[in-house]
Amino acid sequence: MTSYPPNQPKLSPLLETRAETKISIKAFGAQLSNDMPLHERLPLEIFLAIIHLCIGPTIPITDLVALQRVCRSWHDIIAGASFLWGTINAVEGLPAVRKALQMAKNSPLDLTFEEFRSRMHQTDFFNLMGERVNQWRSLVIESEEWESALVELRARKPQKLEKLHLIVYDGIPLRKKEMVLFGGSPVPGLKDFWLTKVPIHLASLQLSGLKALHLEAIPS
Repeated sequence: MTSYPPNQPKLSPLLETRAETKISIKAFGAQLSNDMPLHERLPLEIFLAIIHLCIGPTIPITDLVALQRVCRSWHDIIAGASFLWGTINAVEGLPAVRKALQMAKNSPLDLTFEEFRSRMHQTDFFNLMGERVNQWRSLVIESEEWESALVELRARKPQKLEKLHLIVYDGIPLRKKEMVLFGGSPVPGLKDFWLTKVPIHLASLQLSGLKALHLEAIPS
């Protein structure tokens, strides 16, 4: 029971019980906060940053769907964070790619197509991606049929493109005819450019703002 100074009037038994109950509730609340789920203890931005770090580059959509199964709250938070769905790899197959595009909405897209590992045809992948060309932030292509993969890049310039890796597999004969990308327009936002055995007309790109450049076995 609560003790009082000699001259302080005592609370009635009911009020005294209420006072002790409030103290108990505060103590319980402090304990509860320590046991709260991670997504409730952290600011949303930090929680989403952690989720983003958990997504692998190979099967990002599979990773996200697995994380959504943790609980209903995680499912809803991840579903509402469109930027998480912008990493798309053709190795996950057509259903996963379509789901990613639906969930990503207008977020920037980081795209990977590796022909030997892909679970969907190159034409299908780039037909879908061509509809969102102005959302492309990065594009990595490893393929034998790189020319058909670059159809969307011949005349159109992705407004947000920062990274472009074009790689022809070892052993594939070099083609000497240079391809002009983006209708011959420069790409001022491009920061990371990698070419392996792909004959691209480089002068037209005016690559002045690059931070990373790799040229390997380029036909001359």
